[in-house]
Amino acid sequence: DWKQRLNSITMTSTLNVERSREKIALSRDAVQKKTFTKWINSHLAKVGVVVEDLYFDLRDGRNLILLLELITNTKLPREKGSLRFHKLTDINTVLTCLEKRKIDTLNISNTDILDGSPKLTLGLIWRLILHFQIASV
Repeated sequence: DWKQRLNSITMTSTLNVERSREKIALSRDAVQKKTFTKWINSHLAKVGVVVEDLYFDLRDGRNLILLLELITNTKLPREKGSLRFHKLTDINTVLTCLEKRKIDTLNISNTDILDGSPKLTLGLIWRLILHFQIASV
């Protein structure tokens, strides 16, 4: 009987630890999302564009292209359509530009960004911040 109680206490403790970890991870992601959105908007404000939802507003690649143009002072090609293919091509333009600048985009694909993957979208923006903001300090 005491073994069952000990097992139950252990299981409850394990679940509580896991829940705490999940809450911390969600909180960290929310802070990163808010911070990264502010960083992006500080650049996009120059042309009157605002990103409200980081995961949604970057999905078609157009705001990413605009951001990259502003921080690199270069002009990038854009697709004229709004089909999934056009969006994937625009995101691929961004990823290719970053790779040419020796910015690591491993494990990030155009479909990840188009599908709004939170972790990979945050990872991409973090790499931009590291390269264009922190490295220039």
